[in-house]
Amino acid sequence: MRFQQLLHDSSFFEHVKLLRGGHRLLYDIAHDQLTETTYWQFDPDLPFRHEISFEEAADETTDLIVQAVGRCCKGTNRAGVFLSGGLDSRIIIGALEKLGRQPITLTYGSPESRDAYYAKRVAEQVGLAHYTCFQASGNWVRQYWRQHLMLTDASHAWIHMHGIYALDDARALMDVNLSGFAGDGPLSGSNLRNIYVAADDEVTYTAAMFHGLTALENWPGMSETDEQSLFTHDAFNLIKGKAFRALREALAPFSIYAQPLRTELFLEYAVDVRHYAHYLDFKRSSIEVELPFVDPDLMEFVCRLPVSYRKGRRLTRAVLQRLSPQLARIPYDYDEMLPTTNLTLRSAHHFYSRLKRRTQRALGIAPPHRSTLHSDYETWLRTDLRDWGESILFDPRIKERGLFNPEFIESIWNRFQSGREVNMIGKIAPIMSYELILREFVDTLPLSSARVTHTQMATAKSAESPV
Repeated sequence: MRFQQLLHDSSFFEHVKLLRGGHRLLYDIAHDQLTETTYWQFDPDLPFRHEISFEEAADETTDLIVQAVGRCCKGTNRAGVFLSGGLDSRIIIGALEKLGRQPITLTYGSPESRDAYYAKRVAEQVGLAHYTCFQASGNWVRQYWRQHLMLTDASHAWIHMHGIYALDDARALMDVNLSGFAGDGPLSGSNLRNIYVAADDEVTYTAAMFHGLTALENWPGMSETDEQSLFTHDAFNLIKGKAFRALREALAPFSIYAQPLRTELFLEYAVDVRHYAHYLDFKRSSIEVELPFVDPDLMEFVCRLPVSYRKGRRLTRAVLQRLSPQLARIPYDYDEMLPTTNLTLRSAHHFYSRLKRRTQRALGIAPPHRSTLHSDYETWLRTDLRDWGESILFDPRIKERGLFNPEFIESIWNRFQSGREVNMIGKIAPIMSYELILREFVDTLPLSSARVTHTQMATAKSAESPV
């Protein structure tokens, strides 16, 4: 409820844990023993590359990305990319060009989104076979929520099943999907917020990370007051403080690293890999997925570079410029500015775009509206999915469980439906998803296991795992 996901290696299921990256499980048949060992990790003693110039760093990063992409599509006939308006997919396309490969591209989401508009321009610019799988409404969520729940073991909310409905099309078009997963991490420096890396002591750092994970890195979630209002008195007494303690436990293994590497690796492994990797879980149910941006050689090099080289997507823009200058002349969907290292050109384009919009407004011409979201779950939950949401949140079982406070759920639902507060879905979606978990895995228990009430089961599980 606080982080909108589980942290570290926990799950909702007793005796089931996530096998962390860089670890293996060894089973000794003779002695019936299971051991977890580490086979790879970042060396905390490797020095940072302060001596390297930015241009040298950009050249080396570009070469490592081409190498990583080559490793990911080696031997495959049909390499494919989910093409968006962002930079990660463009970089992969540029690397494939360097390797003499032309991928199949597929764009999903809203046809009115910036993703759809700029993805089409990118594909046309380099002459790629480009396919689309657009959604006309949010009704597809009803069809796929259970599949998503099962494939991701319910570790993150239903509002993160982007593109699950497009997987049949993807399977027909490509043999392997080269994913931009983690491309917006170390390469772009987006994880290195000042609030984290400038913390002077452990208490300040932990508090900063808690604030970041509940308010900055995803949709803003439950606040302290929300949490106390959400749960019944008995349930809250069982779980209060557990989210903060779970974060401290998750941070502990990364204390061997100096800043900023500690923050970089924690957010990449413990958060991105726990949260965003679930996109890969359901995609891998249909197609092979490869991850060039988490190539060990690339990650180890980039994470050792000076922070100033990476922040503000400076290194990302430099790499794209080297791989494909023509793709750096198409605006980036996030800010609709050119992702080029040519600052004069970037500033001129920004000035021209602002002048054009002002002129259009003065002439009474409405500029084209392109949504920043390829999947607008908030709007859908107020329209197409409203009755579905109400069937979950206002079912009598919610009250019978004794876990959530029905009055607070009604209040927060009304606040959401009013539309006066932004990003409210980060508070509502986890409640919905947790209720769906209980329906799928608790309410369906065999009669012999049903001696424990649903309330006891729910609060017991809440006590075992970070909510």
